[in-house]
Amino acid sequence: YCIALELIEDGEPVLSVLGCPNLPLPSTPATYTTPYGLWSDEEIRESVEQQYPSSSTFSATRGCMFVAVRGCGCYEIPLHVIEKMLAPTSTINGYDDESWTQLHVTPNDGTSSSKPISQAKFCLGVERGFSDPNGTILKIAKLIHGPDALTPATDDGDDNNSEVQDIRNSLRMDGQGKYGLLSRGDAEVFLRLPKKGYIDWVWDVAPGYLILKEAGGTMTDVRGRPIDFSEIGGEGRVAKLPDYVE
Repeated sequence: YCIALELIEDGEPVLSVLGCPNLPLPSTPATYTTPYGLWSDEEIRESVEQQYPSSSTFSATRGCMFVAVRGCGCYEIPLHVIEKMLAPTSTINGYDDESWTQLHVTPNDGTSSSKPISQAKFCLGVERGFSDPNGTILKIAKLIHGPDALTPATDDGDDNNSEVQDIRNSLRMDGQGKYGLLSRGDAEVFLRLPKKGYIDWVWDVAPGYLILKEAGGTMTDVRGRPIDFSEIGGEGRVAKLPDYVE
């Protein structure tokens, strides 16, 4: 899960914080599992041993916070490091550059660290019927990845005996932690096309928006237009995103 906070001033997101207590830290074994973030037996055992009799709350391999300030970049810090900072006897400087990692999305500029769009990894919600009820994202994946983009159809486990396919090069998780994964280069594409009539609220979008933007990413509506937060708040205390954000 993800605790997402955003400060908006004069219609502009200026400060974002995403707290993800269970998200694997970068390049740890759980970032390579299917499904993403799967706990191994060894990790469970180590976690239990760490808590008893250890006084530490957070794992050394999971739990992170993403912070973005408008014009200042996007950064990640492990929660176990924050925990040590807050300890009464801590000697860790919270402003120490070594405690924070500045994040950048996967480049697509042709440099050695860039990735071609044909290899871009999709980051998707868990419930397919909510985030892509018409299968549009699957069709987009075939355009990007080619004819072998999708897995063979399997039983979805529902009583209606329907079959589903998935994108091979993808990971699935819920919550705004997805924006953190995009920002640190664990995935490159996030599409959400919910069923007609669903309302997107500002708190569902704004925190992840600035995290992604300050890491060099871009968020738009389905027509490529930027997200406009200028109508949020005011006398009417409007919290819903404008109707044109589809």
